[in-house]
Amino acid sequence: MKIIHIVKTAAFPLEGGHSIRNHNIFKALNSKLSELLIVSSILTISKENLSRKKIFIKDTVAYKHMLSKRIYRYLRTIYKIPYINRPLQLILVYFNYRLIKKSVNIKNYDIIHGHSNHNNGLSAFLLSKNYKKPFIYDLHALSLDIYKKNSLKYLMAKKIETFLIRKADILITIDEELKEHIIDTFNKPSKVIFPAPNGIDSNLFKRDISLKNSDFIPKNKFIIGIDNSKALENFDFIFNNHSELVKSYPDIFFVVFGNEDKSLKLDLNYFKLLPKIKYDEMPKYYSLLNLFIIPRFRNKMSETITPLKILELMSCEIPVLVSDVKGLTECIKDGETGFVFKLEDDIDGLKEVLSQILKFKNIENIGKQARKWVMLNKNWELTALNYLKAYKSLIN
Repeated sequence: MKIIHIVKTAAFPLEGGHSIRNHNIFKALNSKLSELLIVSSILTISKENLSRKKIFIKDTVAYKHMLSKRIYRYLRTIYKIPYINRPLQLILVYFNYRLIKKSVNIKNYDIIHGHSNHNNGLSAFLLSKNYKKPFIYDLHALSLDIYKKNSLKYLMAKKIETFLIRKADILITIDEELKEHIIDTFNKPSKVIFPAPNGIDSNLFKRDISLKNSDFIPKNKFIIGIDNSKALENFDFIFNNHSELVKSYPDIFFVVFGNEDKSLKLDLNYFKLLPKIKYDEMPKYYSLLNLFIIPRFRNKMSETITPLKILELMSCEIPVLVSDVKGLTECIKDGETGFVFKLEDDIDGLKEVLSQILKFKNIENIGKQARKWVMLNKNWELTALNYLKAYKSLIN
């Protein structure tokens, strides 16, 4: 089989869930297909992409960029005019489609595989329709779930995403929960939806004690990791209640992963904000921790998507304490592979479970059990096999 993927961007070094997930799946798929080409669209204007050749190979995966210096300069100028930004997106989708059509011999490929967001899905749909090829739409998330309801972004996303979901020959979803959500919302037949959950490279994500705690954090503290990279991670839940937490548990200390926020006034007696860390160095920093708290709030995204973060931590043998949203509890057997608290119980619920954890004997065994579960159930080879099932259902 020969497959062409249309993706938002090819980010190297790997950054963010989309590029990490995609590249690891592409690596696993590459040896299983007769040809695999990844086309990175113009829909994300990345300066890094201009520093590479039009076609470049990374870990045996072939990437082809549509972005050029001329297009980059043009888009940088146009994007400064906010009133035309939204309508411009649809024009760029068509332009992206024409560029791919001109640059790639689409006739050589068996399947057109477009990845969310919906702009890349539209480019892939136009190519599939023009060349009468099967069309797969790969949903990392529903775009409309991240926009404010009744906003222009939400209304456009809902219309376009509904169109793509109904037109796709096959849908790939990031989790079983997202599949069920799509069946309920869009009335799409179950047989044409293939869940392909996130995986993990457990050879990279393993316990690594090469960093010394004393270089970063106080001695003789119970070190808890927390993420502030996006609102969904609910960092404010910890930050706003940290006085109560440290009053009850004076030996705890928080290490903050994610975005540097200069406006954030952290008490350095209880918080350490880490600088941006390279993806392949994350295991070193995870291994400084005794526990990681993921208090995601409840919404469609947190209930239908299991993030990479929890798999990375579990693979590194770090015990995790998570809120009771499906995207997290899917990985956790409470008291065996991690711990769960009820969001509805607010900070008192978290404190109750944290109190149990601090008294827990041999908490290291929780981390070891977590790694065993991840290695059995979550790896990129398994995810790639789900992609192959979807392809074979179209070709056979």
